[in-house]
Amino acid sequence: MALDKNQIAQRIAQELEHNTYVNLGIGIPTLV
Repeated sequence: MALDKNQIAQRIAQELEHNTYVNLGIGIPTLV
């Protein structure tokens, strides 16, 4: 089953440590 953008953003947010900077491209960063 494919993940939608909100599910992807939630997964990314869980993986990031506090005060971490990453390049996520266009679109997804606004959700994260």
